[in-house]
Amino acid sequence: MPWSSGDSLSPSNLNRKSGVVFNVKEYGADTLGVSDSASAISQAINALNGPRASAHSEGGIVYLPPGQFRVDSPIVINRAGVILAGASPQATTIKPSATFAGEAVIIAGPSTSPSFIRGLGIRDLGFDMSLASTTTTIVLESVRDTTSIDRVEIYNQLGCFVNIRRKAGKLMSQGISLYDCYFTTPSSLTKTGHGILCQEANEISIYNTKVLSEFSDTAGYSGIVLRDDSQGARIVGSSVVNYENGILLDSSGTYQPGRKAYIAGNTLENNTTGIYLCGASTTSTVMDCFLVGNRFQNSSSSTAICLVNASGNAIYSMQEPSVAPAYVFSTGAQNNFMIKRWGQTDKTDVSGEVTNGNVVVGPILGTWHVAGGTSHHVATATVGDATPNISTGRLWRVANTSNTTITNFDNAVDGQLVTLHFTNSNTTLQSNASVALSTGANFSATTDDTITLQFSSNKWVELSRSVNA
Repeated sequence: MPWSSGDSLSPSNLNRKSGVVFNVKEYGADTLGVSDSASAISQAINALNGPRASAHSEGGIVYLPPGQFRVDSPIVINRAGVILAGASPQATTIKPSATFAGEAVIIAGPSTSPSFIRGLGIRDLGFDMSLASTTTTIVLESVRDTTSIDRVEIYNQLGCFVNIRRKAGKLMSQGISLYDCYFTTPSSLTKTGHGILCQEANEISIYNTKVLSEFSDTAGYSGIVLRDDSQGARIVGSSVVNYENGILLDSSGTYQPGRKAYIAGNTLENNTTGIYLCGASTTSTVMDCFLVGNRFQNSSSSTAICLVNASGNAIYSMQEPSVAPAYVFSTGAQNNFMIKRWGQTDKTDVSGEVTNGNVVVGPILGTWHVAGGTSHHVATATVGDATPNISTGRLWRVANTSNTTITNFDNAVDGQLVTLHFTNSNTTLQSNASVALSTGANFSATTDDTITLQFSSNKWVELSRSVNA
């Protein structure tokens, strides 16, 4: 029927006319934050259409108008299609009291049946956790598909902001998105939980969301965690500040680690490690992740990306390192591929990458090199170094400016091949217990001579040489 001149699209009128929007004030909620509003909010949720034969017939909007809503117990959502919406994060605030009792302010998930619920929304709300700072704010368990947390701000939180997980005996969570959110901890207290924790949760999308710890001592906690077989996540255009790990993919030990994630265009600032891919073992690896265009603003003691028990991941980075190594390929890192671009200084910015099939491509001092693979580009050995570091290249230009005797090479790995091209006659390669030359005598290079060595059984063995002077 047509709207009359006195009609408006207010939540109250929509409630009367359509039966799909319920204002919590009509159920006794206190917008001044003096009395407990948890029961009133729960009544509004329960007033929505109950379960029907078709899942499409349940759900609706529970509207919280501008004001502050005190809650002493969790707000429970156990049916599909419920949208909990405020006016804006600044106008509508939920504040758990000092006597709050429960794991989280909002707990959403199926009760006895079915095995999951879908189509939930938490939107345009603010949460002031100052009186219950160690309590988790939002728990989604066995929630799937077309579910989102939009324009939500959480303040004064020491515990976990959002925990997405599987409920015991139910299906994994899946297809949940976080958009345009801002989560922050107080500046004077130590964090007691991860920021966003995903456990047994697939296809989680996090866009334009900031996870900020105002307090820098966050040992043991990460801003965003993909754990326990969480696959197919997308973390894009977001920011994590002041955590031990900005973004962590790992396992609690029982499950495969998080994997197959797309991590792009994020800012990782002042975290001990920006992005940490940490599998449980060489048979339980973080795999098939794509990391591209992430920005690291770390302190001088920070690592940009660390790989442990990680395989088949692709990394493209434009990061200018502030410390060497900025990237660490550690135990169990294998068959990973990385393209990197550095600035004007020659830094040992990647550690250990030539082992186990890892390939790293990038420029050093204006020339390109490939470590762990075959290359037609040349890196330059440090001038005057008797044991030059050859971990970041396959082909090396040796251009010492004064007489130098090379006695060994640093950071060698078993099976590694290097070819040295001498640009002048200032270098002698010594034959010794660490460098086995074919003649048994020292090699006094002349201009454009070359020699190829392989590292095997803890020593370098000559494979070939050319004398071109």
